[in-house]
Amino acid sequence: MRIPADIKKGQLTVCVPARSSTVVEHLQALLSDRPDLIVDSLSLEGMIDLSPAWTSPAATIAHVSGVSTDDDDWFGLLDPVCLAADMRDVRLQAWPINDLDEDHEKGLMSDIQSLLASDPDARVSQWKLAIASDAHWLVSAPIGAAIDVTTESPSAWIGDALREYQPVGQDAGLVRRLSTEWQMSLHAHVANEARAQQGRAPVNGLWLYGCGQPISRPNMPLPRLATDWSLLAAWWQFSGNERQLVREIPPTLSALSDVRILAPINWAPELTKALHALDAGDLRQVFLVTRWDCWSIKRRRWWQRAQTEMPN
Repeated sequence: MRIPADIKKGQLTVCVPARSSTVVEHLQALLSDRPDLIVDSLSLEGMIDLSPAWTSPAATIAHVSGVSTDDDDWFGLLDPVCLAADMRDVRLQAWPINDLDEDHEKGLMSDIQSLLASDPDARVSQWKLAIASDAHWLVSAPIGAAIDVTTESPSAWIGDALREYQPVGQDAGLVRRLSTEWQMSLHAHVANEARAQQGRAPVNGLWLYGCGQPISRPNMPLPRLATDWSLLAAWWQFSGNERQLVREIPPTLSALSDVRILAPINWAPELTKALHALDAGDLRQVFLVTRWDCWSIKRRRWWQRAQTEMPN
């Protein structure tokens, strides 16, 4: 089976920024006492993967934000993050950081831009920073200043150890060096001193991901990789699809008449609400999509429920 290209009324697609194993564990616990539900594993064949091999999420964000995206440009997302260190690992504690004061954000970006401009790598010294949207910083450069690296979206490793999500590619070492220098620069930044006094999480790291060139592909299907809200929303807008995206299921599902794509970061409660909607008959089917897997959840028909309840 495949996810229908045209999502019909009564169907809801939940894009989950989590590992498939985490979703499976959650589904097993959630459905352990629900023999009335049918869960099928579906094929992701033909769906688009938001990875540098296909296109650039950063270029998509740039396009939707009104930034010039010439074919000879290279883009990357450089997001402020909060890292926490323990005796063994460095973990991603908070992302996205969407409570930055305007002056603090400009100060942080100015200092990082100065670091980039003075970097000994001639490519990095050409990188330019800009504020994109929803706690995203955007790196742009001529294609000659592009680097070969692949990294995960921060949504994939919130709470996890950094060592499990190291950059890969020819320039992975360069990105690791830059990440360390950014952390050192941000550690005692005046903006973080002010944030500490306000009881806010520090911005003590930057995460580069989604790098690549813009590739125009109109009328694209649902992205295979469900990363974070703003990336998925930008991709949906860029694809020319008119369906609206929502962060959470509204109290009255009639408001979902033309909304069938749900992209929550806090996905588990929304999945529970979707199953309640199945029970109430407001939804006929729920699709649960992660980076590599997809499941269909629907209620058994009355005759199917009768068959499951028949004694052996």
